Amino acid sequence: MTTPQIAPSTGPIDSAMAAIERNVEAAVADLGRMIAVDTSFPPGEGYDAFADLMEEILSPMGFGFTRVTVPEALWRVEGGPASGARTNLVAERETGKPVCGLYYHVDTVPVAPGWQRDPLRLTIEGDALYGLGAADMKGTIAATLLALRSAAEAGVELAYDPMLLLCTDEEGGLYPGIRYLAEQKMLKGHILNFNGSAAPRVWAGCFGIFNLQLTIHGHAVHAGEGNRTGTGINAIEGALPVMNALMALKPVVASRASALAPPPHATGPLRPSLTISAIEGGTAGGQVPAELKILVSRRYAPEESYEEARAEIEAAIGKAVSDARPRSLRRSRRPSDPDR
Repeated sequence: MTTPQIAPSTGPIDSAMAAIERNVEAAVADLGRMIAVDTSFPPGEGYDAFADLMEEILSPMGFGFTRVTVPEALWRVEGGPASGARTNLVAERETGKPVCGLYYHVDTVPVAPGWQRDPLRLTIEGDALYGLGAADMKGTIAATLLALRSAAEAGVELAYDPMLLLCTDEEGGLYPGIRYLAEQKMLKGHILNFNGSAAPRVWAGCFGIFNLQLTIHGHAVHAGEGNRTGTGINAIEGALPVMNALMALKPVVASRASALAPPPHATGPLRPSLTISAIEGGTAGGQVPAELKILVSRRYAPEESYEEARAEIEAAIGKAVSDARPRSLRRSRRPSDPDR
């Protein structure tokens, strides 16, 4: 076996790059510990445990910590997907230099169908690493820690004091932790947004996103009774006009273009989008479904406003419901009774 030869160092940066090569396995070990903590959203119940782990890893590197919990009143939605404390961890190492905030979200998407490996255990196959959040974005956190350790080992003096912002609820679009930190005026200096994978790219900005959960109510009866007039009301079938309205709105939204420059890995123009992201409803073939939940995701460009984007969706849904309602019910509907 031939031992790889490292070229002689010509300065601190070269020494740091060599240190990265030597210490990469430690970064992989860090990543494995992060993946083992389930921070999937929904529901996002692992944030405290992840903060515990990060304090353990970062303490030897000279960081101090502040935990900031988003108040429940800001994110709690009746029947919504979130549960557990929304704990954000701010790690600082102050030496008097200018501060550079490094933003990460610690939540992952849920485990999707089709996983061939344990999603909460880091699996190494050749040069590939598999695990929930390995790319987006626990791998980015591990890469940052590797860079900071290697810089210290090689004597590279940092131009900024790093402020690590390990934040909640990016994937779910509820009340993101980074928003709450900004509102509390806790952010300092420049902010570098590591939102996504550890790819070598720099981008000037990104779209906003919000999610709307729609609940369609019906009336459950045995499926054999469903043909009788005035008995069951099928929530799934009743939701079809709403879904058709959303699908009609989808190309309208996508027809708009943003002046925001595309990131280095993409081509422009960038466009907003509307997506039906999740549907949940029904229990069994023998029962008329009484409820259907639809999750709508809307990514909006800097030129758009949240209020207008949401109002557009609500108007389309309202018209679809009104058009589908029998005339007799349309005349009797009370404005104060939206579920009638």
